[in-house]
Amino acid sequence: MKMILMDCKGDKIQVSVKRDEFNQWREHLIENTTYVMHNFNVFHNDLQFKTCSHAYRMQFIVDTTIKDKDFSDIPQFEYVFKKFSEILAGNFQTDLLVDIVGVVDKMIFSQTQTSLKKVILNLRDSRYFNVH
Repeated sequence: MKMILMDCKGDKIQVSVKRDEFNQWREHLIENTTYVMHNFNVFHNDLQFKTCSHAYRMQFIVDTTIKDKDFSDIPQFEYVFKKFSEILAGNFQTDLLVDIVGVVDKMIFSQTQTSLKKVILNLRDSRYFNVH
């Protein structure tokens, strides 16, 4: 399980839970709920693909504890959308996953006959700017 945690300044950090500990955490971690957390591992964020640009990432362990605590200054939603024009201009980190807002304009190619599925899409943003 992978999550993104955010503080009151909007800073985000990636958190992972080991597969064999997933069931332990699934019922206790509720989306849009705030917690105080103790006893977790911290690693350099050196993953091949990152969900956050934070220099570090966290991993919950068996001894990690969480306790509900209301932090009303943490925003419920915080979006940072990358513009299509920035992507086409190469203005992004190649190892960082980004959020975009757009629609699938048309499907150009679909390969579903092999074990490796491929789909090529034409995307369009809210200003009708196409990405091929």
